[in-house]
This record gives sequence, structure tokens and C-alpha cells, in this order.
Amino acid sequence: MIVSDAKILDIAQIEYQNTSNRTVPMEYFTIPYRKNKHILYFPLKGIVALVNHNFISEIKINGPIVKNLFDFVKKQPTVEPYFKDTINGEMVIELTSACNLNCIYCYVNGGDNPHFIDWQTAKSAIDYKLSKYSGKFFIMRFAGSGEPLLAFQVMKKCYEYAKKKCDKKRILLNTYVTTNGTLINEDMVKWFKKINMYVMISFDGLQKLQNKQRPFRDGSPTNDSIENTVNLFNKYGIQYHTQTTITQYSLGKMVKIIKNLHRMKIKNYNFGNVIILGRSSKNHLKSFPTKTYEKELEKAKSIAKKYNMNFIGPEENETSIPVNTICAGCGHMFVITACKNITSCLTVTDPIDPAHKIFCYGKIKNGKVIIYKNRLKRLKEMLPIKMKKCNQCFAKYFCFGECPMKTARKRKSSFKPSKQECTIIKAKAKKNLQNMFKIQTIQ
Repeated sequence: MIVSDAKILDIAQIEYQNTSNRTVPMEYFTIPYRKNKHILYFPLKGIVALVNHNFISEIKINGPIVKNLFDFVKKQPTVEPYFKDTINGEMVIELTSACNLNCIYCYVNGGDNPHFIDWQTAKSAIDYKLSKYSGKFFIMRFAGSGEPLLAFQVMKKCYEYAKKKCDKKRILLNTYVTTNGTLINEDMVKWFKKINMYVMISFDGLQKLQNKQRPFRDGSPTNDSIENTVNLFNKYGIQYHTQTTITQYSLGKMVKIIKNLHRMKIKNYNFGNVIILGRSSKNHLKSFPTKTYEKELEKAKSIAKKYNMNFIGPEENETSIPVNTICAGCGHMFVITACKNITSCLTVTDPIDPAHKIFCYGKIKNGKVIIYKNRLKRLKEMLPIKMKKCNQCFAKYFCFGECPMKTARKRKSSFKPSKQECTIIKAKAKKNLQNMFKIQTIQ
């Protein structure tokens, strides 16, 4: 008699709520771990098992230990892959594509092709969105390829109009603005405080970096304007965070940037890797390996924690609910542009952008909203389960391979993710699964 030495070494469970109303196949993946060890992962059941090599071999013959584990997994709640569909409860208004800065790394060439949204277009977009919405909370964002505060009066008009409509429907309106922070005065800040506006300021963290990388269009420095804005925000208690774009000039200075933000009493911050498109490409900026960036980022975040500063931004999707797509740009956003188009990506607003044909799914003409239904359908089909290589990957519920916008511009298709990004995401996902055994286990 042959006695099997198949073993379950450990089992970890992610606490999922049962959100599925349909029968979902008990999908699983086997991932090599260490010598004679494998990770057995059931993404839609939230079960991660550490097993030996013989256990993997016996899955095909459904040995007794294998059967016991699979029976246990079948009884666990099944989660429906989630996506954040903001197309109903959120809208983005690009007030203008004009900009008073000439940032050396701007991947949308902000200010080079200036347009301003007209009130009738903005009003039609607000009417359209709120007529179809019956939830309790609605978000209005002012962002895009230009500087929104160049159209401050239209911003106020949009808010006041939307606020009246929301009040009638008993909807709470939340507002956000992304700004370069150089045009802000005390009257603006008082209005931000009055309406509880949340502000994201683009700021490169150090005086020399800010002045070099984010000058005014005439080349003059901008750092003093940012310092004044931050002082006003701190004085009036405005909710805000800073966004710092890391380039080849700032990669090794992230810790120094954190220390300066702390000096300025900035509590909330974010870092982002430079995107080599648009002006950054024209200025011959260089991209650097994601691993190098993340290594520096971890050092900076460690120092920030000591200062009780908060990192505001997308952390890697570790052991949370599986998602169909991380990027809402795949047909799940409503962005009305200064050129009267409707797009699903707030970084794709210029009609001359090669990616515009992919992400633009409508327009407003003579006050009427027109949706290109087929194009919107194609956008929503940009899912890992639709991509042959991604469908067989254990990390598919936590990744899209690469930003679809960048993919569309580089490879003319959002269905061809970057091999480099895939490798990095897989390594992260594997590490996160391994960490499960240090967090919560079932004996």
C-alpha cells in the first residue's frame, strides 16, 4: 500500500463577504513558492493554502487530502469581482485646457492648445448626470489638461448650479479640484472652506525642483506662490494633499522632499512616476525602472510615517476584494472636456491625442448629450478576462498590466499590457499572498 505524503502546510483566509448571486467556478492557481512548496490560491473564495509538491501532483486524481481542502473551500463565500463604476455617481469637468505653467514633464502638453468650456456645455453635462442619478452622494471634480482656476468663475457657477439640484434631490455633493496652486488667493480659499472643497496641489517638493520643473510660461519661478498657497490652506484648515511627480532630477531626493513637506506643515502627500509622453518626451526626460522608483518611495514613506504624514494614493491592491479592472478609465468615468467631448480618462481630453479615439465615447452638441454606445461598450470590455495572456494569470484580479492610457499611446491598443509591468505586478502579488501566512491563519 502506497501512503501519500501530500500535505497542507498552512491555510490563510481573506475575509470576503458573499457578494455573488450566481454560481462562480471555483477557480484556483498554483504558484511555485520555495523548494517543494507551492501556494494554492482561490481568488474568488479568499483562500490561500501553502502546500507541498505532492499535494499539487494529487490534485488531478483528487486524493483524500485534496478532496477535503476543496470541500472546505467550496463552503466559503464567493465574491463577485468588483469594479468602481463612477459613471453614475461622479463627474469630472475640464474647465479649460489652458495653463499658466510650462511644466517640463507635462504628458498632455498643458496650455499648448487652450480651450475653455462654455456654460451651456457644463450645464448640460450636470443636468444629464444628475437626471440619471438617485444615490445619496455625488462627486464633482474639476480637473483635466489645464489649470481649472483660470476659469474660477465658471467653477463657482457649476458648483452653485449642481448644489441646488442636489439639494432638491437630497443628495450630498462633494467637490474636488486639482490645481497647480499658483493662482490661489485668500478669497478663493475662503470659498473652498465654505463649500468644503478638497484640493490636490501639484508641487515638486523642493524649491529648486519646483522652479526647474514647473515654471510659469514665461520661465519665472513658481515656488513662492506654492509656499503662499500652503500657508493659506494651513491657516484656513483646507483639506488638501500635494502630488509630486518624480523625474530623473528628483528620484534620489524623495526623502529630502518629505522633510521639506514636513517643514511646510504639509500632512498629506503623494508621489507619482514621470510619464514619458508629450512635453516630457520632447524635453528628453528619462524613465527609470519601476523597482528603483518603488525602492526610493519606501524610504520616503518610512520617514513620512515618523512625521505622522499620510500617503494619499493607490497602494497596491494587496488582499482586498478582487476587481475586474483597477482603472476606471475603461468606460467607468464621465469626463466632460473643454472641447465638449465626453471621455473616460481625464488625461485624454485633446481631440488630437492618438488615444482620443479609444477613450472618447460621446459629446455634447447644442445642449444635447450624445453617447457613442459601441465605443463605450468596447471600453468596458477592457478586462483581464478578455485578454488571453491575462486570463491565465493568478494576479488578474489585482492588476491590468499597465495604465490603459499609456498602453493605448505606446502600442495603439489597450489590450497589450507591458511585459515589464506584468513582471513587477506578479512579483508584488506573489509577495502579498506569501504575507498572508504572517497575518491570519487557520489551523
